Amino acid sequence: MDVDRTHMPVPGPLKTAIDFPTVTQTTLPGGLKLVVAQRPDAGITDMSVRFARNPLAATDAETATAQRAFALLTASEPENGAEPIRQRLARNGIALRTDVGEWGASVTWSAANPEVGLSLELVGEMLAEARFPQAAVDRANADASRRVAGREVSSDRLLRHALLGESNPRGRPSPADSVDIPREALLAYRDTVMAQENATLYIVGGVDPARARDLAMRNFGTPRNGAATPPHPTPIPAAAPQSARIILVDAPGAQQSSISVGKVIAPFSAENAAVEALVAGVLADHGPGRFNRNLRQSKGWSYAFGGGIEDSPAGQRVFSASGTVQADKTAESLLALQDELSGIVGANPISQAELDAQRRLLIGRTVQEFTGNAAFLQAFVTAGTYGLPYDHAASVDRRLAAVMIEDAREVAGTLFDGPATFVVIGDLASIEPVIRAQAFAPVEIWDSAGRKVR
Repeated sequence: MDVDRTHMPVPGPLKTAIDFPTVTQTTLPGGLKLVVAQRPDAGITDMSVRFARNPLAATDAETATAQRAFALLTASEPENGAEPIRQRLARNGIALRTDVGEWGASVTWSAANPEVGLSLELVGEMLAEARFPQAAVDRANADASRRVAGREVSSDRLLRHALLGESNPRGRPSPADSVDIPREALLAYRDTVMAQENATLYIVGGVDPARARDLAMRNFGTPRNGAATPPHPTPIPAAAPQSARIILVDAPGAQQSSISVGKVIAPFSAENAAVEALVAGVLADHGPGRFNRNLRQSKGWSYAFGGGIEDSPAGQRVFSASGTVQADKTAESLLALQDELSGIVGANPISQAELDAQRRLLIGRTVQEFTGNAAFLQAFVTAGTYGLPYDHAASVDRRLAAVMIEDAREVAGTLFDGPATFVVIGDLASIEPVIRAQAFAPVEIWDSAGRKVR
């Protein structure tokens, strides 16, 4: 075939449609929900067992126990002297990762199609036989003690505390990490929360639904007695602030100041998700967002500043953005951020050009993510968590394309109008006098644990 090598090829239009595989959902006799999406051309299958959690009802102890239990899943030694599960997983090239998030705790792994059955057998055995040996528990408790002692304060976490309050578990200022989790608590957690009727098994890749169900029945088919599903989420509303707040936390000698800004927004609505994503991106995208263009690209005070909406399937959500700035430009940066918040709902509304650019960016990012099993798996997990159809992400291009400029400006007013809260961690000796002098909001001094000092 003749090829013209004198000119660069002209790229064609971006294919924005996402080809979603057909999803099959069933519930096994033991209560386990099984979600299967076959991708016949995939040589690898991605899998995840996800146990539901409810952060609006979780105590710090429950969250810490969940984190410790999942971290120690592969620590068990077989009572009959057989090869430990972690060695069997490694020998067969099966790499597990565990995650304990706000709304779910999961074990996720991949396997070549011929090894899917073996991988499910090993993971099923690991979950059923987790014994949490006392020696492993003692080591984990000691490690946790060192982590707590060395943990740095986070402006994002303090912002969430300021916005949601102590009564909301999601607003607690410190990570739920206990120094000492007894083995008995881990075993009780295994026998209750880590139960099949509280779990969903996702399988995405080269396995057909019939074989997936057979393998799931064989390896996850025996329910554990005494299972308890977490209570239904009970949203805890945060009081709306009457004015903007600036909260300062001392970091003596800091050459940079860490700033987080945000506000509480209404609960999640699938109908508004597309327009909210676009509007939040116009203001807070780490690339072309107004915050970043102002502080980084225009003024050069920050390496990057951005954020977005911290979504949640129940209860109030948080819009936030954060970054670090030059210490001597802290006060000016706060003013610049406040000006951007005021402008987007007032004298400087979202333009058609900004909306179109953010739309192209979000569609392009989303389409490029769906090149392998992992993106589909994550889409299914998200849909399951939010109670949406499993193919919800397939229509993202159409939903983003349907947003009009009038919609964007109206939603910007809903999201960003009203007082915001700012948290600054920096050298108080140098930044506090200047921030107080500008006086666009009351100033409070907190310690690193979220307690008001003055």
